[in-house]
Amino acid sequence: LIFDDCKPKYSLNLIYQYAKEYNKLVIGNHHGSADIHNYMNSIGVVCDYVFVFGKKERDLYPVYDKILLGGVPSNDALRTYRQTYKHILLIVNFLGNSKNTPFEINFDKEFIIKSQIEKFAKTYNKKIVVKLKSRLDDREYQQNVDYVKSLFSSKVDVIVDCMDDNKLIMDSYMVIGAPSTLALKAIQAGITTILIKNSGALGVFHDYEGIVNLNSDEILGEIWRQNIQ
Repeated sequence: LIFDDCKPKYSLNLIYQYAKEYNKLVIGNHHGSADIHNYMNSIGVVCDYVFVFGKKERDLYPVYDKILLGGVPSNDALRTYRQTYKHILLIVNFLGNSKNTPFEINFDKEFIIKSQIEKFAKTYNKKIVVKLKSRLDDREYQQNVDYVKSLFSSKVDVIVDCMDDNKLIMDSYMVIGAPSTLALKAIQAGITTILIKNSGALGVFHDYEGIVNLNSDEILGEIWRQNIQ
């Protein structure tokens, strides 16, 4: 069995127990930008082995033969796309209207004001596209879309799911938002990518230089730094 997650929820631990009754091998996968303990607690509970995001992430762990080298195969196709510079992409983790957010920084009016994202969009003459994260425990799709649109003074595009997230990334002039596996695509493609501290779990981004506080001066400074290099 292969899971696309490795956390003991969604009854994965129960499926694992059932699989072991028949002596079946179970392999989990890194799901999202998670802290180290999430994997160590999964072995023997949710899966027998777990794939992580390559050698860099595996090296965060003690020597442990059940942590396997993996990655995001769809990212390999990024080389076949051309960057079109159409929009500024905002990657959202938790919304300000969420009742279950575990992070200090959420996507709300304060985020818009402190980031000065609308000013950046006007300066660079780019439209804003907001990528929301679809969640199994949050069925308020339209309510969340309306909430995001209400935060801006002008029209923005809001996307929850898309057919080709590689294209969404490669159509971006720059990417700003929470640490996420989607942001890995932008970084791998060499697109200017600024991640906001305390808006998500760092995980594999723990040493990424483009992590800044929610402050327009720091965001602008990081935009310059990435484009001067």
